[in-house]
Amino acid sequence: MKNTPPARLPHHEISEMADDAELLTDLVASIQQQLAPDLLEEIATWESQTNTALQHLQEGEGSVKDNVTEFDHAYGQAMKLIKPYLPCME
Repeated sequence: MKNTPPARLPHHEISEMADDAELLTDLVASIQQQLAPDLLEEIATWESQTNTALQHLQEGEGSVKDNVTEFDHAYGQAMKLIKPYLPCME
């Protein structure tokens, strides 16, 4: 039986996701003074989940599909919460 390496996303896709995660961090930092503490905490939770999923993808841990789904969901939730505070996205 042939050993096959675990499934991984192509490097350029992981790189694009890393860019998205970095953008999210930068956006949150730019508006954090405008956010109520409870909203900031909720956004930080989604941001953390985004970064954890990205780290798993980068390290080849777990299911690629599950990690991509988790990344997309967490990133989407965080962006939905910060969008009203970004003048360029209104």
